[in-house]
Amino acid sequence: TYENLISKISIIAPYRPQTKRIINALSNSIGEDVAKRIVTTVHRMQGNEREFIVLDLVDAPPENIGLIFRGNHLRDQGPRLLNVAISRPRKQLIVIASFEHVSGRASTGHSYRGTQMSRFIGLLESAGKKVDLGLFLDTGKVTPM
Repeated sequence: TYENLISKISIIAPYRPQTKRIINALSNSIGEDVAKRIVTTVHRMQGNEREFIVLDLVDAPPENIGLIFRGNHLRDQGPRLLNVAISRPRKQLIVIASFEHVSGRASTGHSYRGTQMSRFIGLLESAGKKVDLGLFLDTGKVTPM
C-alpha cells in the first residue's frame, strides 16, 4: 500500500490545472486515487504538513506571471500563498522551477525583481542545492550548472 507515502509527501502547485497534469502523470505508476491524495494546490494544503513537500512553481516563459509571484509585502496574496507553500514541510522542501524566470532574471518583459518570490529564489540559490533536471530527464540537451 501507499499509506506511508501518502502520510509523508505532498506535491503542491499554485494552480489547479497543473495539479491535474501531475495527477495524470502519476496515475499510471501509483494509481489515480493515490495520486489525488498526494497532489494538491497550495490553497488546499493550508493547515496541513508533510515530511516532504515538492513545490512545482510551473510558471515559465513566455507566460505572464501568476498570482504567487506577485507582491512585495507579506500582506499581499502572492506572498501569503508562498508562505503557505514553503511552511508545510517538516523535513525537506523540493522546489521545481524555472529559476531564472521566477527570480526575475529572464528577459520576458515581466518584472519580478524585488518581490517576495525573487527573494525566496535568491535564498534557495544561496542556501539550497540546485539540480538541473536535464540530468534526469531525456530533454535532448543538458546544460552544465
